[in-house]
Amino acid sequence: MAATCTRHPDAPHIGDMCGLCTIYPETAPAPPRYADRRWAPSARLSEPLSWRGSYRVEVVEDLFVPELSDAWIAAVWMSMFWTGGDIRGTIYSRLNKPVQTFLVRTDHPGRMRDWTNAWANQQRRVAMVKAAIEQGWCDQEDLDQAPWMADHLASVWLGVTVTGQYSAEERIPDLLEARAAGRFLLCSPLLEPLNLHPYLAETLPVTHPQWDAPDGAVVHGMERHGDQWIRRDRIGWVIAAGETGPKARPTHPTWLTDLASACDEASIPFMFTGWGAWAPAPWKVSISPEPAETLEQRKRQAEQIGATHAMGYEAHRWKHEMYQPPHKTWSIERSDAEKWPGGQAPMRFHRSRAAAGWLLDGRVRDGVPSRR
Repeated sequence: MAATCTRHPDAPHIGDMCGLCTIYPETAPAPPRYADRRWAPSARLSEPLSWRGSYRVEVVEDLFVPELSDAWIAAVWMSMFWTGGDIRGTIYSRLNKPVQTFLVRTDHPGRMRDWTNAWANQQRRVAMVKAAIEQGWCDQEDLDQAPWMADHLASVWLGVTVTGQYSAEERIPDLLEARAAGRFLLCSPLLEPLNLHPYLAETLPVTHPQWDAPDGAVVHGMERHGDQWIRRDRIGWVIAAGETGPKARPTHPTWLTDLASACDEASIPFMFTGWGAWAPAPWKVSISPEPAETLEQRKRQAEQIGATHAMGYEAHRWKHEMYQPPHKTWSIERSDAEKWPGGQAPMRFHRSRAAAGWLLDGRVRDGVPSRR
């Protein structure tokens, strides 16, 4: 948004954002989206073949649940092979077809690790494609390509859902040991503080429980060299959001800002897609019987500690229905976390994601990795 708000030119600002737009998100920038399209392979396996543009595609089904066979996963992999960067855009492509990038997310990273390592083995890959042919999911052309394919697809990113520290420590190591062109974390909903330093750091010291690992060993995406672990495989993208629904739990702003700072320090793209049902209450609206002189004094005191304060007659001038009956003096004051006991920012429940908004520290965080 421009430095001067065209809708409310006299409104206070929070960073690059109009103060009132935190209450009326229809004036805010569009929400970031980590996927351009969604694809359910079980509904239409060959759907990506008909797309005429290049998209970042979210595979909405968990492919690695125990109920799905290895042959079915192989059929989905072949569909992504024919529409991804392995064939399209290369010298082997006879037609100028768009290249898709696929985001495959799972809550079963152990099976994902085992299956991708099996796919990297030529004999096992061919066997899975043959089993898919028997089920009618693949054809002879798929089998002809299977022996010559790379150990991972060039346009497939693998990811896991992380809601807190326990799920991060349980799932991220398996994700780092899976074979993929890239790896991402979907921290949605984020329900507690999350420390990703062990998975984002380029180097880590060898500690006592790791002394028995030989030199050159690869553990959780890191390779041992002397007294240091050197990052070999890393997380390439972090996506975070709050929880939605009538029973949603709030996400504290500090958890998100700390996560965003960790990604910035590691030069990893970070995207915040929305607060969900609970969002910070950036303004405290109160009806006060006190005279205007007292409120003017409070305004000066608030400005000295970095808060933003607007007077009731100014709000009435902006002609918002929220302030229409100004029979009493109104005061609007910024509610910063550090002003509240224990640093707990006040949170407000919203009926929709659009009402809650998608601004983090007053700006849109929409970092994305380069397309593969």
